Amino acid sequence: MAWSDPIGLLLQAGMAQLEGSTPSALKYLHDAAERFERADMSLYLAVARRRIGALQDDERGRELQRQADMWMAAQNIKNPARMTRMLSPGFPDMT
Repeated sequence: MAWSDPIGLLLQAGMAQLEGSTPSALKYLHDAAERFERADMSLYLAVARRRIGALQDDERGRELQRQADMWMAAQNIKNPARMTRMLSPGFPDMT
Protein backbone atom coordinates (compact mmCIF):
# COMPACT_ATOMS: atom_id res chain seq x y z
CA MET A 1 0.00 0.00 0.00
CA ALA A 2 1.14 3.54 -0.68
CA TRP A 3 1.23 4.44 3.02
CA SER A 4 2.72 1.24 4.49
CA ASP A 5 5.98 1.06 2.56
CA PRO A 6 7.29 4.48 3.64
CA ILE A 7 6.29 3.85 7.26
CA GLY A 8 8.28 0.62 7.08
CA LEU A 9 11.25 2.56 5.71
CA LEU A 10 10.94 5.09 8.54
CA LEU A 11 11.04 2.27 11.08
CA GLN A 12 14.02 0.69 9.30
CA ALA A 13 15.80 4.03 9.53
CA GLY A 14 15.29 4.05 13.29
CA MET A 15 16.62 0.50 13.56
CA ALA A 16 19.65 1.38 11.43
CA GLN A 17 20.36 4.37 13.66
CA LEU A 18 20.07 2.22 16.79
CA GLU A 19 22.60 -0.16 15.22
CA GLY A 20 24.96 2.77 14.67
CA SER A 21 24.62 3.06 10.90
CA THR A 22 23.82 6.68 10.18
CA PRO A 23 24.47 6.28 6.42
CA SER A 24 21.88 3.49 6.23
CA ALA A 25 19.45 5.48 8.37
CA LEU A 26 19.80 8.45 6.02
CA LYS A 27 19.23 6.26 2.97
CA TYR A 28 16.02 4.86 4.48
CA LEU A 29 14.90 8.34 5.53
CA HIS A 30 15.42 9.81 2.08
CA ASP A 31 13.56 6.90 0.49
CA ALA A 32 10.74 7.25 3.03
CA ALA A 33 10.49 11.02 2.48
CA GLU A 34 10.22 10.54 -1.27
CA ARG A 35 7.41 8.01 -0.83
CA PHE A 36 5.61 10.08 1.83
CA GLU A 37 5.58 12.98 -0.61
CA ARG A 38 4.16 10.82 -3.41
CA ALA A 39 1.50 9.42 -1.04
CA ASP A 40 0.57 12.94 0.16
CA MET A 41 1.44 12.03 3.77
CA SER A 42 2.55 15.48 4.88
CA LEU A 43 2.94 14.83 8.60
CA TYR A 44 5.15 11.81 8.04
CA LEU A 45 7.06 13.71 5.37
CA ALA A 46 7.77 16.46 7.89
CA VAL A 47 8.89 13.86 10.45
CA ALA A 48 11.27 12.24 7.95
CA ARG A 49 12.65 15.64 7.00
CA ARG A 50 13.26 16.52 10.66
CA ARG A 51 15.15 13.26 11.11
CA ILE A 52 17.21 13.90 7.98
CA GLY A 53 18.02 17.38 9.21
CA ALA A 54 19.22 16.06 12.55
CA LEU A 55 21.46 13.41 10.98
CA GLN A 56 22.62 15.16 7.82
CA ASP A 57 24.57 18.09 9.17
CA ASP A 58 24.74 20.19 6.03
CA GLU A 59 22.82 23.02 4.39
CA ARG A 60 20.36 20.68 2.65
CA GLY A 61 19.60 18.85 5.90
CA ARG A 62 19.06 22.11 7.76
CA GLU A 63 16.74 23.33 5.00
CA LEU A 64 14.66 20.13 5.16
CA GLN A 65 14.35 20.50 8.92
CA ARG A 66 13.36 24.16 8.56
CA GLN A 67 10.67 23.22 6.02
CA ALA A 68 9.37 20.52 8.35
CA ASP A 69 9.25 22.85 11.33
CA MET A 70 7.41 25.51 9.31
CA TRP A 71 4.86 22.95 8.09
CA MET A 72 4.30 21.66 11.62
CA ALA A 73 3.88 25.21 12.95
CA ALA A 74 1.27 25.87 10.26
CA GLN A 75 -0.59 22.77 11.48
CA ASN A 76 -0.51 24.09 15.08
CA ILE A 77 1.83 21.33 16.23
CA LYS A 78 3.23 22.87 19.39
CA ASN A 79 6.20 20.54 19.89
CA PRO A 80 7.66 19.21 16.63
CA ALA A 81 10.38 17.26 18.46
CA ARG A 82 7.83 15.29 20.48
CA MET A 83 5.69 14.61 17.44
CA THR A 84 8.80 13.39 15.63
CA ARG A 85 9.80 11.12 18.52
CA MET A 86 6.32 9.65 18.66
CA LEU A 87 6.10 8.85 14.94
CA SER A 88 9.71 7.79 14.35
CA PRO A 89 11.34 6.02 17.29
CA GLY A 90 14.94 4.84 17.43
CA PHE A 91 16.77 8.13 17.10
CA PRO A 92 18.56 10.23 19.69
CA ASP A 93 16.59 13.08 21.21
CA MET A 94 16.57 16.19 19.09
CA THR A 95 15.58 19.78 19.69
